[in-house]
Amino acid sequence: MTGDRYSLVLAGGQSRRLGQDKALLPWGEDTLLTHVCAIARTVTGEVILVAPHGRPYGANGADRWLDDAWGQGPLVAIAQGLAIVPETAWVLVLACDLPRLDATVLRGWAHHLTNLAPAVMAYLPFAQGWHPLCGWYRAAQREALQTFVERGGRACHTWLAEMPVAIAPCPAPMLTNLNTPADWQAWRADQSSQSQIKR
Repeated sequence: MTGDRYSLVLAGGQSRRLGQDKALLPWGEDTLLTHVCAIARTVTGEVILVAPHGRPYGANGADRWLDDAWGQGPLVAIAQGLAIVPETAWVLVLACDLPRLDATVLRGWAHHLTNLAPAVMAYLPFAQGWHPLCGWYRAAQREALQTFVERGGRACHTWLAEMPVAIAPCPAPMLTNLNTPADWQAWRADQSSQSQIKR
């Protein structure tokens, strides 16, 4: 059932270290953003993009586009998204630069949500720390999150330390993201190598 589940794809960053907009990195005939939105759609009923209006993202596959006008970081973007969905919903939060996203893993997480204790407010991978931009959040925490943000809180890890979080089992490669030109070149080289093997 996907009716009470939503995806929130975050593309509000400046991509300074990469030197180009990571959301627009090529993915076949599409972009990385379009790829992430397409995977999200296989898991949830609605895909919501949080990014500054005016960016050239075109038909990216999202159902709604929230304007991340202030660029105050991912935690504020998450708060924006949780504020517009039903309080009973679970929200899948995804960064736009996760090229190794696995829809099967995400659907497995979604299936497990009903087994989590009511007190658990997030279901996230953990590898040398939480990975806050690839996992599930309960919308029921939105008022507490909004209060945290209004008090100046901006760090995801500080927020997560204040609430019950369950660990979502995750293959490490799925958490690969693209922050620097070296990351991008390594990813392209890996894809080229995989293509050669398949021939």
